[in-house]
Amino acid sequence: MAKIALVRIDNRLIHGQVVTGYIGKLGVNKIIVVDDKTASNEFAKDVLALAVPPGAVHEVLSAADAAARWQEDGFGAGSVMIIFKSVPTARDAYEKGLHFESLMVGCTKTGSDRTKIEGAISLNKEEAVMLDELETSGVDVVFQQTAQTVLSSWKDVKRNHHF
Repeated sequence: MAKIALVRIDNRLIHGQVVTGYIGKLGVNKIIVVDDKTASNEFAKDVLALAVPPGAVHEVLSAADAAARWQEDGFGAGSVMIIFKSVPTARDAYEKGLHFESLMVGCTKTGSDRTKIEGAISLNKEEAVMLDELETSGVDVVFQQTAQTVLSSWKDVKRNHHF
């Protein structure tokens, strides 16, 4: 079973800040990207492969496939970073059996129906409910846009943004 170094929501998936700020510093040698649409898009998977640092391997899986793989072999050996594209995908994978102890929200989509939390992090009411559900299940939910920014708890975010 792989050691989970970090579970993060980042709608940009694998990119420079993730590679330099987390993957190298945490000693991650495997990246599991979880997103249903990306998993079925060969071009998107090829583009992501270009961002994977030397020495690391990656897989792009749907939420259902990621949960099944976790149940089957724990993503093998090594140190893994799991990156979800969205809050709904993280919650879906968790409900299907991909259980993790902590979840970092790092970058989400923007929109008029969303409350800006910090930088590129925003949530809508439905996502707030999903994060509450994950927290009730025992997941420690935190917010951090980049490795250089302050880490905030879900409790603080809820209090400061009235979720």
